[in-house]
Amino acid sequence: MEWSLFMPLVVAGIVFAALSVAAGVTSARGNEARAERVRDVAFLVVLAAAAWVGVLLLISLFQEAEELWDMVSIVVIVAVFFALLLVVFFVLSLLFGLIGRAFSRRKRVTTQDL
Repeated sequence: MEWSLFMPLVVAGIVFAALSVAAGVTSARGNEARAERVRDVAFLVVLAAAAWVGVLLLISLFQEAEELWDMVSIVVIVAVFFALLLVVFFVLSLLFGLIGRAFSRRKRVTTQDL
């Protein structure tokens, strides 16, 4: 795919940033209704960019059909890696919590002690 196909995304990002700044300035000056309209236009720019990403995805699926399996396998491998990393961090947090409670000097107070 050519670089020119990605140019609308760059332009949409710049327009979104400019509209976000304009909405912030308008809101700071006390015109909240107009700021909300500007935010709505910025959201429409983001929706248009998302639609263009869908178009780019379809173009890439048809132009790069032989690499489709490679793309899918890379996405699956990355997703599995981050899922395993999440599980490891969750288990570590549980382990550190148990160790911290075991060596804590604080007395546990329950409702029966009150």
